[in-house]
Parts: sequence; structure tokens; C-alpha cells
Amino acid sequence: MNILNMLLRKPLTLAEGLARKRQDNYLLLRHVAAVLLIYSHSYALAPGANGAHDVVASVLPGFDGGRVAVLLFFAISGFLVTSSYLARPQWWRFVWARVLRIYPAYVTCLALTVLITGVGFTTWSWREYFQAPATWSYLLHNFGLTGLHYTLPGAYPASAYPGVVNGSLWSLALEVRLYLYLAVLAGAGLLRWHRIAALAIATFIIIELSLWSHWPVDGDGKHALILVFAATAAAACIANYFPVATRILLLLIGVTWLSRAQPFAYGLTIACITYFSFWFAYRVPFVALRIPGDYSYGLFLYGFPVQQMLIEGDPAITPWQLTLVALLLALLFAMLSWHLIEARALSLRASHWSGLQAANATGMAGD
Repeated sequence: MNILNMLLRKPLTLAEGLARKRQDNYLLLRHVAAVLLIYSHSYALAPGANGAHDVVASVLPGFDGGRVAVLLFFAISGFLVTSSYLARPQWWRFVWARVLRIYPAYVTCLALTVLITGVGFTTWSWREYFQAPATWSYLLHNFGLTGLHYTLPGAYPASAYPGVVNGSLWSLALEVRLYLYLAVLAGAGLLRWHRIAALAIATFIIIELSLWSHWPVDGDGKHALILVFAATAAAACIANYFPVATRILLLLIGVTWLSRAQPFAYGLTIACITYFSFWFAYRVPFVALRIPGDYSYGLFLYGFPVQQMLIEGDPAITPWQLTLVALLLALLFAMLSWHLIEARALSLRASHWSGLQAANATGMAGD
């Protein structure tokens, strides 16, 4: 399909995109974001980077590949998770599904990284390491995804971030917190009225933007991620009326570029990235990613720890070398995570709700 046809096509609504039943590019986009995150982290972690930045940082001032990747993750998550609840408004099913999607693979990753770090990637003896309170507090605090601990005793001294085991976890903790807020809104019944819910969320976003200058500098991007998640959740609530078109994306990019010297260019760039997620999913011709699973979550979980291990083995490794080798090893972990942990956990979700439905014909519908 040529560019002219893409420009002239009638806008597609998000509801029409959702009706395609997985004939979208979200699976591909999640994997692209996971790869981009590993690529960007290679420049931040490798001592051999010598102050160099990834290509995204050169194209988008104020951003890097990691920030763009996380923005994409939150844009995808806010929309799809909200859409999932709206399609099947069953509160306990929603909560159970989120727990099974996040925790089994996450807890396994925590345990593995603690074990592997203690066996081969700490300056402490294995006895000192496993007897240290800091080792077990790492597991305890990170299990709840609140008050995260990032370091283990004597770990990864050769890295640009010595001691840090998995610096990606902060965004997962924030995402889970946003799932909780969404569950509260659902439990309060607000999401029953889609347009009212969209208006309430939009009001929150407007208030937050109006107070932006009064907030502390959003150095880690958490504030922006909250707004992106909220915006795509609101879009899910008005999916029947939300248009997705190439010309709209190009117009938004053009306005952003013309305003690049203005203080609000940062926000416009985030809006472009957010809208791009819809456009890539539903307006780019469908690309069937012929892989036997969704490895994006596993790449996210294991990318950073694998990079730290590789740097410890070769402190002179370059960012590109680190990216390529880390991708291969993280993909191996991701495949094992999907086939041994994640897929089995998701099957529990289906069997649990099917069982409830069989036991009580008037109960919740199955997945």
C-alpha cells in the first residue's frame, strides 16, 4: 500500500481496530519496544560507551530509546488493559488476570537474578552473600513492587551502575500501581459509563497538565507515564469515536516539529509517541509475527540483568556488542519464561474462570 493511499484512507476508529480480534501489530510493537529498551540501556550501562548516546537521543532531544520504549509500553498497556475490562466488566476476573500476567514471571525473575548474582557476579563470598540481610530484603521489598531495592551486596562492580541488579523494575512497579488505580475505578462503578469515565480521566489529565510547572522536574518520566496511561485508558472508553489515521499522525508530528523550540514541545512529542502506538497497531498493514509466544515481557524482565552480567565478564564491551549479545541471551530467558511460566499462568486464568462458570451458571463468564 503506497503512502498516498494511507493518507487518503478513511480514519479507522479504535473500536473498529479492536473488532479485528488480534489482527493488529501490538505484539510486534511490544517486541520492538523491548528491543529498543535493551539497545538504549547498553549505552547507559557499558563503560565502553564513553559518553555516547543512542540514536534516539540524537533525533529526539530530551528523550532516549529507553524512555520512548517505556512510553510505548504504557500507551499499549493503558489502552489494552482498559479495553479488556470494558469488554468483560468482571472485577475479580480483571484483578486475577493482571496478577497472573505479572507475578509468576516476575517472581521467578527475582529469584533467578538473586541466585545467579550470588553464585557468579558478586565480590562477596557466596556464604556472606546469602547470609546478608540486604540479599533477602531485596526479595522481600521487590516482591510487593513497593519501596523497590535495586542493589545486591557486592554485585556487578564493573558496571556504570555497580550493585544495581535490574534497573527496569521501577516502570513495572508504576504500571502495577496504575492497574490498581484502574481496578479501584472499576470497583467504584465509574467504568460502567464509558463517556463519563473518559470525561473524568480527561479532566484529571487537564488538571495535571495545568499544574505541570508546579511539579518537581519529571526527571525519570513517571509523571508523563501516568498521563500516557490515563490518556490511552480514556481513549479505550471512547473507542467508538476515536479516529486513527495517517494524516492525523503526520499533522501531529508537523505541529510538534514546528513547536520544537517551545516549552510544550516535550508534551507534544509524548502525544506523538502515544498516537503512534495506535497508528502502528491499526493503520500499518498487519504483520504476523510468527513466533510461538509473546517474549516481550521476558525481554523486559531479563534484559537489564543479562547486560550487567555481560559487562562484569567484559568491562570493555561496546554498546553495540552489548546490545547484540544481551538480546540473544535475554531472548533465551524470555522464551523459557514464556513457555515454562507465563503461558502456563495464563492457562490458569482461563481454567479458573471456566471452572467458576461450570459450577455456577449465573456466575461470571469465562475468559
